[in-house]
Amino acid sequence: MWQAIKVRLGIGQKVRSGFWENLSFWRVSSFASGLLALALIVMVVAPKPETPVDAGRMVVVMNDLATNKPAMTATWEPGQRGGRTLRIRVMGHAGMAPNTAWELWMLPGGDQKPVSLGLITTHETQIVKIPEALAAKLDAAHGLAMSVEPAGGSPTGLPTGPVLYAGESIKT
Repeated sequence: MWQAIKVRLGIGQKVRSGFWENLSFWRVSSFASGLLALALIVMVVAPKPETPVDAGRMVVVMNDLATNKPAMTATWEPGQRGGRTLRIRVMGHAGMAPNTAWELWMLPGGDQKPVSLGLITTHETQIVKIPEALAAKLDAAHGLAMSVEPAGGSPTGLPTGPVLYAGESIKT
């Protein structure tokens, strides 16, 4: 009789647990749910990257000061983080005398002195990288100019040779 009671109650028998009664399943699913909840919280709370505002484009048409005809253009995108990328286009194919260099200048306006943006070539298209320290000043610049300097650039930090091309900045 005792044996019949044990069988009826299932004592001493191996109990096969089903999928839902498996402790490992619940541990793994709880851990995965916690990770998912944490990921969702991070996505909701984390700051969103700033969408760039279309600030237009800055354009400078530099005229040949002798003929008053367009000789060079420069364009860049203002208001971005970091430095600027100036795209220069020389119209026609101007020549450069030996032992000289073309230097590009930012004209801040007012009583402020020109700031060198570096040497450029006579190639029709070229890129000039502007460092972050000058980016905001370039965006607010009155215009740009190009002068002929000794090879290696201006020795004084200001234009020393003739200014051939100059133009005002225009926001498009």
